[in-house]
Amino acid sequence: SNLFHSLPVRQREFQKHIKKEFVKLIQVLQGYAIVTTNVRITCTNILKSNKKQVILASNGNSTIHENVTNVFGTKQVKDSCFLRMDVFVSPWQHVCMCRYSKW
Repeated sequence: SNLFHSLPVRQREFQKHIKKEFVKLIQVLQGYAIVTTNVRITCTNILKSNKKQVILASNGNSTIHENVTNVFGTKQVKDSCFLRMDVFVSPWQHVCMCRYSKW
């Protein structure tokens, strides 16, 4: 189906800025691939030679840390500092307390 069939102006704008839109799409998919555990996400780009190029992949890991490694690579993860955030919300008071600790 044609996503822009009733919106030709938006279609022209999309085609005009296709590289920027592609970068935005990858950023959104990276976010989903990182925070979604136990789900495999693979994004491929089909080149002009009909070869598939993997742009992004997560292996359905059980932890966010493993997903970050899949998405950004081991070197990026090795040089990173992960924080754990616990949020406590009281149903009786309008108070939200956060505690940060190294992962």
